[in-house]
Amino acid sequence: MKISSIAAALFASLIADGATASYVTTSGTNLELSGKPFYVFGTNAYWVSEMTLTIFSAMARNNLTVCRLWGFADLTTIGSAPNNVVYQLWESGIPTVNTGDNGLGYFDQIVAAAKAAGVKLVVPFVNNWSDYGGMDVYNQQLGGKYHDDFYTDEKIKAAYKNFVKTFVTRYTHEETIMAWQLCDECRCSGSGTLKESGSCTTATLTDWMAEMSSYIKSLDSNHLVASGSEGFMNTDKSVYVYSGPSGVDFDANLAIENIDYGAYHAYPDTWGVATSESRSWGLKWIEDHVASGKKAGKPVILEEYGIKTLDSASYLAWSDQVYKSESNMQYWQFGVKSLSTQDDGYTIFDENELFSNIIVPATAKFASRGFAPRSSSNKTAH
Repeated sequence: MKISSIAAALFASLIADGATASYVTTSGTNLELSGKPFYVFGTNAYWVSEMTLTIFSAMARNNLTVCRLWGFADLTTIGSAPNNVVYQLWESGIPTVNTGDNGLGYFDQIVAAAKAAGVKLVVPFVNNWSDYGGMDVYNQQLGGKYHDDFYTDEKIKAAYKNFVKTFVTRYTHEETIMAWQLCDECRCSGSGTLKESGSCTTATLTDWMAEMSSYIKSLDSNHLVASGSEGFMNTDKSVYVYSGPSGVDFDANLAIENIDYGAYHAYPDTWGVATSESRSWGLKWIEDHVASGKKAGKPVILEEYGIKTLDSASYLAWSDQVYKSESNMQYWQFGVKSLSTQDDGYTIFDENELFSNIIVPATAKFASRGFAPRSSSNKTAH
């Protein structure tokens, strides 16, 4: 997408007026900003690159401190991308990182808008799923036979590192970035484009995460690094999400030296949990991950969670549990009704009663502990 010189000048002025103070760091099980505790109540908005950049002001008005959004668009044709935004274009096995106006130049504008609103960003570099390209684009373009070749094939790993290097070094000194993530929901299996090999284990993913987190830290010591995985446990083979499914072991991943905090997700209705048990299941899920964080001496973030029925009782109980645990959370996902933003069934729009009755009070509680976006002062949901 072409950015006019007037728009570019506007974003430059926003950066000058609204510098986001300091990098987010960790101290034991806490996140910190400018040396003070930083408790995250944030959201996800993968579609931000498709919409007006004023979306961050809407987040900030409602005390949403952090937004997780995609740092990937691995495609083989520009025309298949929303708004023709492509971060990496593949052709006959050759990847080209797009630094132009419809590539990382566009991401510059996203960062500038978030910075002006005082919203921090969490950015994963590749998708486990086929949306916006994903791992199997790498695999298919570079001769991979199985989905999990992404984690072991040296040629594929080198291509991933090349993309990461270009992306990370562009923003090494950008304080608006809170964290880089290795992937979105890494698994041995993907969307079905390619099957898994059958030899992929928890060690496969853990070794890959160790290698890639170390690589990112060698490029950029300013920003946090997290896995971006769903946080499946590997403690009870009789229960799916506790059995290390599809190669994910939350505790092993969190123990990696260069993983700064633990990311975990919660989708009971798609993970085989009965609707009537969602609330209690989620409370235990949160409790177990917070306990793992304390054992590892690192923060944890419930960085994606949702129930398609938009169950208010569960959302309230979960946010209370995270708050009492002095932990962090980001719901999936933010929506603005007047802008007709994406609705995947989990979207909580700003005009929804769940947003005004559960989300907004929760964000205010978290903000009262410290940091709040600069656009949130004396404002409420709209």
